[in-house]
Amino acid sequence: MQSHSRRSKGRQIDSPGKKQKISFPKAWRIHLSGNRCEKLKRAFKKRGGIAPGSIPLSQIGFDFDGVIADTAQTFVAIAAKRYGYKSLSTEDITDFELEGCVAIPRETVERIFTEILHDSLGAEVLPMPSAIQTLSDFAARQQITVITARPLEQPVRDWLAHYLEPAIIHRFTVIATGDHDDKSRYIHEQGIEFFVDDRAATCLSLVEEGITPIVFRQPWNEGRHTFTTVDNWQEIATLVNLQG
Repeated sequence: MQSHSRRSKGRQIDSPGKKQKISFPKAWRIHLSGNRCEKLKRAFKKRGGIAPGSIPLSQIGFDFDGVIADTAQTFVAIAAKRYGYKSLSTEDITDFELEGCVAIPRETVERIFTEILHDSLGAEVLPMPSAIQTLSDFAARQQITVITARPLEQPVRDWLAHYLEPAIIHRFTVIATGDHDDKSRYIHEQGIEFFVDDRAATCLSLVEEGITPIVFRQPWNEGRHTFTTVDNWQEIATLVNLQG
């Protein structure tokens, strides 16, 4: 989700016919049985064929806004509190380019996003549910890569440092590309094969570069793709092999 303006380039920084048989990793079989197992099988089919526990933790990376951080809700809150758009909800944001779906002047949209991008903590951007707990579990085992289209990496680093424990913050690599369509080369540089993003167009470009996208479901990506989809961080966790 963004305003229409073009972002400038950023840089990388490291912060201190045949039906497929569904097979769960051995570690999962110990804990899953009955209805729970069947639910996961159905979810696996719905997600497009990525089996639970099949993605090595070292091979997955994450977008920031709309995946880790609930930026859309912050936009809605600021629009209501500062500019009087009290009837706006995140469900109204059905296009990644906001000017195409909300009746708010472009200048106002730009002003709100500038505040969010430059000071995410000051703008009171909150984490997506279970994002911090899941990322903390991941970081206890592996270096985590966050690749954002934002032009500035420092506000993302500050935000992560606020919500994560000091002992694991050095496990997060933050890359600010400044361009939604320039993520694939950074993903390749990090040796990542899977990437979670909320922008359908980005996910299409990743497929073209041999990267497997996982779409974090949001109103602005509904009906715009046929890729593997997750609804929340619990579903992301089920896909990941923590030993990988």
